[in-house]
Amino acid sequence: MSDVDETVRAGSGRPQDADDRTVNGQRALPAAPRSRKRRGPRLTLVGAVLLAVLVVGAALRLWSVRHGLPAVHNVDEGVHFVRSAVWFFRGDYNPHYFLNPPAYSYLLHIVYAFSFGGIPPFGAGEEVIRRFKRDPSELYTIGRIVAGIMGVLAAALLYSVGKRLYGAAAGLVAATLMSFSFLPVFYGHLALNDVPTLVPLTVGLLGVVRIYQRGEWTDYALAGAGLGFATAFKYTAAALLLPIGLAWGLRVWADRTRFRPELRRLVLAGIIAGLAFTVANPYALLEPRSFLYGVREQRTYAGDVEKIGLEDVTGWGYYAWTLTWGYGWFPLALSALGTVFALRRDWRTTLLLLSFVLVFWLFMGMQTRFYGRWLLPVYPFLALLAGYAVVRLACLARGRWRTPLGIAIVAAAVAGPLASIVHVNQVLGKTDTRKLARKWLVANLPRGERAVIEAIASPGFARVREHRKAKLRWPAFRMPPGRSEDIAMKLNPGLLDAYANQGFCVVVVGSIQKGRAFKDPALVPGAIAYYEALDANSRKVASFSPMKRGEPLPEFNFDLSYNYSPRGYERPGPQVDIYRLQNGFCATQAVLRGEPGRRGNLPPLPPPRLATTSPFLNPVRSRQRGDCLSTSWRCPGPWPELLDSRR
Repeated sequence: MSDVDETVRAGSGRPQDADDRTVNGQRALPAAPRSRKRRGPRLTLVGAVLLAVLVVGAALRLWSVRHGLPAVHNVDEGVHFVRSAVWFFRGDYNPHYFLNPPAYSYLLHIVYAFSFGGIPPFGAGEEVIRRFKRDPSELYTIGRIVAGIMGVLAAALLYSVGKRLYGAAAGLVAATLMSFSFLPVFYGHLALNDVPTLVPLTVGLLGVVRIYQRGEWTDYALAGAGLGFATAFKYTAAALLLPIGLAWGLRVWADRTRFRPELRRLVLAGIIAGLAFTVANPYALLEPRSFLYGVREQRTYAGDVEKIGLEDVTGWGYYAWTLTWGYGWFPLALSALGTVFALRRDWRTTLLLLSFVLVFWLFMGMQTRFYGRWLLPVYPFLALLAGYAVVRLACLARGRWRTPLGIAIVAAAVAGPLASIVHVNQVLGKTDTRKLARKWLVANLPRGERAVIEAIASPGFARVREHRKAKLRWPAFRMPPGRSEDIAMKLNPGLLDAYANQGFCVVVVGSIQKGRAFKDPALVPGAIAYYEALDANSRKVASFSPMKRGEPLPEFNFDLSYNYSPRGYERPGPQVDIYRLQNGFCATQAVLRGEPGRRGNLPPLPPPRLATTSPFLNPVRSRQRGDCLSTSWRCPGPWPELLDSRR
């Protein structure tokens, strides 16, 4: 904040170095800021503050980073990136899966190789695979740490962007907001690709700013590299293409003689973007059919396939709401005010930032499903505008009061998000309700007895240890075919008789499944009747709540029910209720330890069948059933036919 006085002149909307010359009757582009000689202590103070912010940001991300392990209850974290990074050690670097790009998996693969004493691809493979099969905790911890540190690195890079656009003070504020915003910190606790995407995205943004200010070959190359690598981490980061094109267009519009040389540089940026994407996702080029099939499936998954339990609002409204708690009301107000100040200063640079935010928000809001983390790429852009707002507001004070005023505004802006971060980190550090429920089951349900367990926990919940292929402790009931995430559509009261007839006398229910049904009762009346019949005709033998005493469980939400930001949460996990059926076969059997009655032979289970009939989720099994005829592993056969059959 010590640079407030030098960053913006009071009452002026332009940067100090703005060039007022005209070209063809129009004002020329602002020149890149000239280097100034600054006193050492002042520069050292800014660097020290930035370093302190980044260290605290890293500490917040590392706090409770091992939550839940060895169980991994987040489905995306459990089945995507870490697992792929480990299986690459088998020698096949084809991910065979392109719904999510593989760049983060490749990065983790390299980190694992060096962490366990090898140089990829040699030296560490057997050890990594052995540890993953025995206890994956260490590998998931490394993946989470990598994600968290990359979030901090993105904040450091954002300082460079802000300094170049609006001065060191604005850059420092932007980095602070990114370090302490709730959603970037929360997803820095998970080995997912959302936060790591921010690093190449911010690099690309720095290239965009440099294109606008200087337009040299290196600037276009930097923007292209950022675009390519960011898209290889997450496909939606391709929206950065728009600011790059606008930066080129604004330079050409200011001086028509730049058209040809700038066009050559723009083409270079495109080539470098393609090369960067190919380096980080080589099988997009080596297996184009599989890659295109995965991209198409991802588009269908996000834009055409509805999901039970979503909010009854538009995607645009939902994403705007997530900003109020994921980014913060006060920072959001600062971003809006900063937009006004920035437009008055230079509408062109503001257009570079707003174009990405608006287009990204409009595109994501058009999808049929939406989650707060999908909007994370706009956070750096909003933080830059908020940083400029703080600097301009601080300049309203006199002399020596400017820096204290700026510090006060930043403190007020991060107070709310920091309170949420501390609360959630404390919650994550406590025992998960699913672990408590499993401990109760181990103590009270003998091994070999049968239990119906909803899809609320990791694959190891019903097994002897935390591994998806470990032996089952309690055999699982085979639900009707379909996607596991739409289990509510399969439920009906008749299933309770089917449970009892097959000897499944214990039912484990979680609020993250039950809550979806009660969120859309008209859509799944069978599920509502099922849960009502379960309450009426069975005995609840155990219940584990994540809430503080006396606090009601919030209505199900695909964000808040998983990130525990409501203050009523005391521990992670859903509400878990365990029921003992009292109908049919279960009425006369002693199932739980200590129950009166006889313990007879269990009825035979029906023959096994394939776990899903959905080519959307498992093209291999789809091909085995003859649903598609391609020789590709991912079965990217006749796309229209596959999509039509699924609908």
